[in-house]
Amino acid sequence: MEQRERGDAELAAVLRALGDPVRLALIRRMAEDGGSACSPDGLDVPRSTLSHHWRILRAKPGSPRPAGPGRPA
Repeated sequence: MEQRERGDAELAAVLRALGDPVRLALIRRMAEDGGSACSPDGLDVPRSTLSHHWRILRAKPGSPRPAGPGRPA
């Protein structure tokens, strides 16, 4: 695969991940707060669903990671 095609595929994957309102809210919250808990207040989403969204976000290279026990923000 050419470099440009690989870059386009990576960009498409990132945009697809951010296309979900919950994942976009998680990223916005991290940008505003400089970090985020695994289960941030104010999101009316079950923990299992949040876990799914964090997993998708972590799969993208360079993605931020939520703060958690033993993990700094």
